Amino acid sequence: MPHDLDQPRPIHRRQFLGLGLAALGSSWLFACGGKTEAPVVASRSAAAGKKGLIIGASRAVSPTGENGFWLGTVDFDQPEVQVAHMKMPFFGHGMVPHPIERQRLAVFEKRGRGACEVDLAVGGVTRMIETLPNREFYGHGAFSADGKLCYAAESDVEDDYVGVIALRDATTMAIIGEFPSFGSAPHDLHLIDGGRRMVVTNGGDKWGGEVLPSVTIIDVAKRSLIEKIEFDGPRINAGHVAIAQDGGLAIVSAPREGMGDGKKEIGALSLRPAGGKLVTMREPEAVTSAMISETLSVAIHEGRRLVAATTPLGNLVTFWDLDRCRHVASLEFDGPRGVVLSEDQSEFIVSYGTGKGFITRISVATLKEVPGSKPVSTVITGSHLINYRWNA
Repeated sequence: MPHDLDQPRPIHRRQFLGLGLAALGSSWLFACGGKTEAPVVASRSAAAGKKGLIIGASRAVSPTGENGFWLGTVDFDQPEVQVAHMKMPFFGHGMVPHPIERQRLAVFEKRGRGACEVDLAVGGVTRMIETLPNREFYGHGAFSADGKLCYAAESDVEDDYVGVIALRDATTMAIIGEFPSFGSAPHDLHLIDGGRRMVVTNGGDKWGGEVLPSVTIIDVAKRSLIEKIEFDGPRINAGHVAIAQDGGLAIVSAPREGMGDGKKEIGALSLRPAGGKLVTMREPEAVTSAMISETLSVAIHEGRRLVAATTPLGNLVTFWDLDRCRHVASLEFDGPRGVVLSEDQSEFIVSYGTGKGFITRISVATLKEVPGSKPVSTVITGSHLINYRWNA
């Protein structure tokens, strides 16, 4: 591994996000048993080559010894890297910024009833998002381009996890409609073509069942299926998807639910260049056989047509050529999870650490850790990262 894993350094509670935010809302803190604090103001770095404000969820013990759920941030653009965290009512999975009211962030639980809105300007949970009694959130959502609608991937737990895309009024978060995901156990979803189409990953039912994993492309206005993409083998599900500007897809997968010991089965990465066929990567065998269990997060660098994917139990970050569907490089880390591009697109930023939270920077040019950079200790241990400078 590229470096030793030390104990996380203390994270000093500042104003949430460490940049010009007000104190945490007192009503929210009272509900969570917290205390109010005076605001702290920090100026943004004026240096070129912005890396961004990284946001991620966590289930961990805080530096003060409190066990719970958190939303953590790492600001790489301060004179010194700033780390902060706030308490959450559940373990967040997908995080969705509002496109107009940029301080609003919707956070969804994976396989649970937890969902909420966070106001980044005050650093507090402003309200919970409810679903129907027979449903669970499945981890991800999206806002319409005009910010008026919020979509969420949900499953009917009383009907073999039939997939539903619930449609909410983004002002009230009341359900105002729905349409099928055209599969079972929908998870990741993305709006493309200005919101006219939606790409959804469907995990499928358990191993041996009839509903296969798939990626569906849906006409949002007509609520109809445009295309259903299935895999070239039934052993993997459809987890998360990254979408290139030309429509190319990179899909990461876990072993199908119900297949023996899922921690020992092999997960996968599947690529579909624009206009091509979906191909699951099987070469080089030394790499793909080490992609044990779930391959979790995925990002695409447009300039280099490069896909980065994390495999936590395999302790691997792998890099792939999207257009040629071939392996480029691999790095070893302890339990890598989230991956996202830096604001200036020069680096992949990766979270890692089994039971701990670290973040490191990987050069897109060399696919090695950035020289002179040091791993940052955080509370972030969740599946994903977003790079979101909300008040830029």
